[in-house]
Formats: sequence, structure tokens, C-alpha cells
Amino acid sequence: MGFHLGKPILTMIFLAGGAWMIAKATQRADHRADVEVWCFSDQHYRAFTGSGQSAGYVSPLTRFESETGLDGEIKLIQNRALNTRLGTMFMSGTKWPELPDCVEIEIGSVGRYFRPPVDEVGLLPLNDFIERHGWKGKIVEARLAPWSKHGTVVGIPADVHPVMITYNDDLFSQAGVDLASSATWDQFIDNCRRYEKYWRDRGEVRRRAFELNQDNATWLLAMLLQRGVNVIDDRDQIFLADERVVDTLVTYCQMLAGPDSMAVATSGGRDAYATDLTRGYVGAMFTPDWRFKYLKDAAPALRGKLKVMPLPRWPDSPYRTSTIGGTMIGIPRNARDPEAAWKMIEQLYLRPEALREMMKATYVLPPIKSVWDDPMLMAVDPYYGNQTMKQLIVDMADEVPPRYVSPASSIAEGELAMVMIEALEHMRTDGEVGLREKCRVWLARAAASTQRRIEHGSFE
Repeated sequence: MGFHLGKPILTMIFLAGGAWMIAKATQRADHRADVEVWCFSDQHYRAFTGSGQSAGYVSPLTRFESETGLDGEIKLIQNRALNTRLGTMFMSGTKWPELPDCVEIEIGSVGRYFRPPVDEVGLLPLNDFIERHGWKGKIVEARLAPWSKHGTVVGIPADVHPVMITYNDDLFSQAGVDLASSATWDQFIDNCRRYEKYWRDRGEVRRRAFELNQDNATWLLAMLLQRGVNVIDDRDQIFLADERVVDTLVTYCQMLAGPDSMAVATSGGRDAYATDLTRGYVGAMFTPDWRFKYLKDAAPALRGKLKVMPLPRWPDSPYRTSTIGGTMIGIPRNARDPEAAWKMIEQLYLRPEALREMMKATYVLPPIKSVWDDPMLMAVDPYYGNQTMKQLIVDMADEVPPRYVSPASSIAEGELAMVMIEALEHMRTDGEVGLREKCRVWLARAAASTQRRIEHGSFE
């Protein structure tokens, strides 16, 4: 059949039609979900999407789509890349569709987003959502603190992360030491020294009692939080020179580097510290709730030998626990539909169905008290010496002290780590002579340095 306009025109029509079909196919491939979530945790990604879960598992994403009629998508993005992209978007005023509708942020990263004044923070205030949707009083109050600036909540917490001590009861019992009887830190230190003496007398010189870091302040910060001390709070008030910080630092040095030290730094990485515990190179260690699953997976030989206890008390603090780590989910201020984003947050972080599935798979306790009476939490745990492990975590969760985060948190914590390293070196070379006085001087210097850096970098 002929075409009276000629072959060139026919060719152009075919090319235009092909280009239109390619454009439509590309548009479909680039279709933006109604609600897009960025997360950095592989564990969360699997729980949210149902990836790799058992048959019959209904994911929070599926529930969201069936109940709202909206499309949802969970994007797994490496933590550093997520924060780089998100920070750039906030600074440039990016809006939907490039901006996610919901985003997870880790506690070590959230401080950077608090640098602007409250009404210019890139994350949407959630106080009204919490109140209007009936969640006020149902979320552990202390866990809202890290995700707030001046009382304005910008993130919903995923966890509580109470900290306890896990110890090899088999080895401590052989040494005649009942570690769980340690009501105070002084008693704990004495019991650990007795443990080490017993094994040293039998030629086991590598058998140390307790794990402490010597190159970062993670566990020192946990001990300070247990005393109710944030080295800097959410209003940039600095407490580095507080006498409780001096006292805790001196105790830490005595434990790790003094002549009667009873602690040692473990090997880096999850499998490595589990190996140190398995081989008896360390007898006890700090254990946030997220560490229990790691130990169980990495140290199967310790089944039935481990037990868990609350932290020994400080004489000036009511807390038997502390907290390390944490994750939140929030809504960017320029998100297209905050109400739809909130519905997604409820499915991922607040609905009992999703929380129970997370509790089944891990030891991480959600900050929603209504699920804390689930019968599964009363089950005995053969791995941890037939203790009701998850109930113990619940018992500690209500005692978690508030942890505050500000733009200067990483600065203050870095200053503390440098002082800790100086103090440990002093203990190794000169012992305790003059240590407390020097710690006061070093911490005052660190506080002044932190203050100068805050003033230099302030947005307000």
C-alpha cells in the first residue's frame, strides 16, 4: 500500500511514535511511589518489605497499601550516602518528588539536622501528629528526647536500647564469684578483680573480667548517662566539667589501666568480640538490647553459659541501666503529603502487628508500652541461662535515662574521648598520682573548647 506523503514523512511518523513509546516506558520505570521511605538498616528493610520473611508474614508495607490504596516503596540506602543526600536536599530547599516522604536517621547523625533554628530544621515537627492521632503518653518519653530540639519532636523512635551486662556465668561460678550480686560499681569492680585473681593463679593470665574501650568513649558515655549526665544537652549546655564526669572518668581509668585493672579492650567487630567472649578472653561485657541477637548468632558455643544482669548502681543515681544507639523515622518539611507519610510511619513504627514481628526476630524493644505485655516476652531463653530475657529488657526499659542530641554532641563526645585517652596514658605511666586533678583541668579545657566551637558554628 502506498503512502502519498512520501517515505521521509512516513519514517518521521514511525520515529516519533517510537520516541513516544520509549518516553512512556521510561515514565513508567521512573514512576514515583505515593509514599517513598529511605532507610539505612538492612534488618528494617527486610521487616518493612517482608523480604526473606517466613510464609504468611504480612509486611507493614503491604498493610499500608491495602489500607490506604496508595503505593509505597522502601529504599535501602547506605547510611553515609543517605545523610549526604538528605543534608544536601535540605540545604538546597529540594521538594517532592526528589525528596523522600519518610526517612530513617541514626542517632549519631541526627545532630547535624538540628543546626538551624527550630522553624528551619529540615524535618517536620511531629508533636501535633502524636497528639492528634492518640500516641501521646504511649511512646516512652525518654526516647523522644534524642529526636527533639527545644521540645519540638521531629522523629518517632524505633527502639529503647536499654543496656545491661552479659557475663559468662560458667567461668564466674568456677571462680566462686556471684557477679549478679554486685549492687554497686565498687562491688562489681571488686568481684571482677577476684575473678581475675582466681584465673591468674591458675595460669590463665589472658582471662580478663570486663570489656571496656580504650580508643573511643562509647562505654564511658553509657556510664555517664546512667548517672544522668549528658555531656551536652539539647540546648547546648555543656557538662563536661561536671564533677560526676571527673569521678566516672577516674573510675574508668582504674578499671582499664590501673595497677589493679580488671578490664580490657576486645577485638573490633561483632564476630571478634563474640570470639573473645567464647574463648574466655573477656568474662563480661556491656550489652545493649541489639547486642543480644548478635551474640546469639556469633557465639553458639556459649548457649546456656551466659547470664544477664542490670548495671550496678552509682550512689548518686536511681538508674540501673543506660542506653546506646537508636534510630528514628521522620517526615521532611517539604514532603508532598505529610498525612500520608504519617500513615506510613504508623504502619512501620507504631502498629502492634509490626512491632510484634520485630520483637520475635530480635531482642530490640520498641518504645510503645502497649506491646510490652505480650506473652512472648515471658518465654525463658535457653541461650541466656533460661532467664526470661525479653522480660528483663522490659523491666530495664522504663528506667532508661533521657539522652539528648544537639549539633554539638559529636564535638563534646570527641573532646571527652581525647581526655579519656590522655587520662589512660597518665594512669599507665604515673598511676593515680594527680590523676583526678589533671582530669578536672583537661575536662575544663575540653568544655571551653566545645563552647568556642559551638559559638563559631552557630546558626542562631
